[in-house]
Amino acid sequence: MSNGWVVVVCVWGFWYASAEAYVRTETDRGVPLRWAAREAVVNPHVGCPTDRCFTDAARSAAEEWNEAGARFMFQVRPGRRVPIACHHSDIDGRVTVVWGRTLCGEAWDDEGVIAYTYWWYEENGAILDADIVFNSTISWNIYDGPWFGEAADFRRLMLHELGHALGLNHPDDAGQTVDAVMNSQVSVDRLQQDDIRGVQAIYGRTQIEEITRGALEVPGPNASKSGISFVSGWVCDATRIEIAVAEHRVTPAYRLDRRDTRPVCGDTDNGFIAQINWNLLGPGTVTVRLLVDGRELARRSVRVVTYGTEFLWDQAGRWTLEGWPHSGVDTVIRWTESLQNFEIDDIRPRQ
Repeated sequence: MSNGWVVVVCVWGFWYASAEAYVRTETDRGVPLRWAAREAVVNPHVGCPTDRCFTDAARSAAEEWNEAGARFMFQVRPGRRVPIACHHSDIDGRVTVVWGRTLCGEAWDDEGVIAYTYWWYEENGAILDADIVFNSTISWNIYDGPWFGEAADFRRLMLHELGHALGLNHPDDAGQTVDAVMNSQVSVDRLQQDDIRGVQAIYGRTQIEEITRGALEVPGPNASKSGISFVSGWVCDATRIEIAVAEHRVTPAYRLDRRDTRPVCGDTDNGFIAQINWNLLGPGTVTVRLLVDGRELARRSVRVVTYGTEFLWDQAGRWTLEGWPHSGVDTVIRWTESLQNFEIDDIRPRQ
């Protein structure tokens, strides 16, 4: 087992120079690094001071990588604060993100390095842990556009460091000239084509081949979920359908009547549905995947919101949303314990 680290301006480690401009990080024996499971949990502990929510910026950066078309998914799930993996005993398999006045007890250097990504890996290149430390002794902000000298942009540096956690390195330090958020001098604030090609080269592209026709309809794109609800959609023909939610797998009811799928499938028994208690997952961002005969057909990134308990008992309430959804109507909602959520109880004209 080995460990190493990646930095923003200076890189300690090894490079894998591909035929493309992107650069992959290698072990000391020349094996490129990657997450074998094609997913990792991000555990941010950077906070939300005033109107600058660094935790939200960390989530946004992770979701941008999730949308890069690679067969990899970050799940952002803030949990208890744990030490970064300075030592083997601290390995927890997550990407922990923290502020630090030091780097595992060592002072930040004076060469402009403002963030590190530490990681542990096996000799075969399988990443076991990757933790990110941001220099807390400098000023940070969150903004788009040109780099401001007086404050570092947290989101674009988070995007850069997550690229290191994925197994990418600095194209410019390897002699390449290309627009990329993975350059050692981070000027762009969004992923570039070179970054996207790099992560796709490591983990493969999503939906390279058609498995069968189908759709994951609920949850939809950029969904937020709470309480008890459903995952549903349709698949034309399959022996086995599974719904993977984070590390859990659920077998949905299948072959339900969906007459609207006849033009595509030639028959109607194509619907599926599964009930999910989102509270069991805890707050954060999780990945929902539709697996057809063991292969992924679709995936969604879902933000889970909870009250911090698996089931909220003995609560009741009824509230009026005045003038919603328009000025002539009031909508009455109530808490429904069986759904762990709110339902519309009445819709009435405003008096």
